[in-house]
Formats: sequence, structure tokens, C-alpha cells
Amino acid sequence: MRKLALGAALACALLLAGCDVASMSSLSELTEPYAGTYECTALTLGGEDLLPRFEKIGLELKGGEFVLTCRPLSGEEGKLRGAYSVSPEGDGATFRVTLAGREYVRAFRREAGAIYVDENVGGRLLHAEFRMP
Repeated sequence: MRKLALGAALACALLLAGCDVASMSSLSELTEPYAGTYECTALTLGGEDLLPRFEKIGLELKGGEFVLTCRPLSGEEGKLRGAYSVSPEGDGATFRVTLAGREYVRAFRREAGAIYVDENVGGRLLHAEFRMP
């Protein structure tokens, strides 16, 4: 169970970015309209819904850095930090994280203020969606 939670958290960490520009008002929010805190609203692995196993999965984007926070029902909160960039068109986001001395880079789709993650994890499709509350 712990390996599954850690794997899901790692996979989620390799994704991120997006929000609704119309709801923003400050200068920093206008220059980085995707910056802010997101909630994971969908998380499946091989078609199995994993979201009920977590108390919280959140993603914060700010100033080119992200923090993924994951708190499974059966364990302690974990955090993963890395860097992100958003495509000039705003339709994609690239995330970089270094784990055990190795850098991982993944690009994901941004659409309608949400980040969509689709990644192969152990031969099964991990699908996650992150949205601003």
C-alpha cells in the first residue's frame, strides 16, 4: 500500500500547472496566470480510483517552482519539490524533479485551467487531473 501511495505521489509530482485567468487580479497572478494552489480532482491507476485513499493531494505553482503535497489516509504527509515551466501558448507544462541524483522531466497538457496527467506507471495508465478550487 505504501509503495502504491509513493508511486502515485511520484507520478503526480511529474505533472502540474493551470488555472482560470479570469479569476485572477494581482500583477503577479496576471504575469503567471497558472500560479497558485491546485487540488487533485481525479486519480486513477489502471482504471482503479485511487483518490479515496488520500486525505489530500495538492500542487502549488509559484515562480517556476512547484511543491506537490500528498497525504494518504494511512500515512504521513509527503512533499516533492521541483521546477516547472509553461509553454508560450499556455497549453502545456513541463516539470523537472531530481530524485536520488537523477533528473526526471515530464510534459503534460494544460487545458481549460486544468493540468491533465497521463503516464505509464508499471505498465498501467496513471491518470490525474489538477484544478484550482
